[in-house]
Amino acid sequence: MNAENTDRLCIGVAGGTGSGKTTVAEEIVRRVGRERIAVVNHDRYDRDLSAVDERVRLQHNFDHPNALDLVISRVEQLAGGREAGP
Repeated sequence: MNAENTDRLCIGVAGGTGSGKTTVAEEIVRRVGRERIAVVNHDRYDRDLSAVDERVRLQHNFDHPNALDLVISRVEQLAGGREAGP
C-alpha cells in the first residue's frame, strides 16, 4: 500500500458460517484489482490449538469478539499506511 495515499477505505465483510463472506471478498478483489487492495482474513489470526485437548478445542469460540483484537490491530496498521502481517 502506498503510504502517501491518504484516500483509504476499509470494507468489512461479516456474516455467519457459510454465508458467502469469502465469495464477496474475492469478488471485491476481482473488481478492484489485487494490486489496489489488502485482504485481512480473520481466519488467518486464529490461535493454533493443535496441542490443546480436543474437548477444549471443540468448545473454543474463534468468533468471540475478543478474538478480533489482533485483526483490528492489523487493519489499523494498514489504514495508517504501514505494512501488516502475518
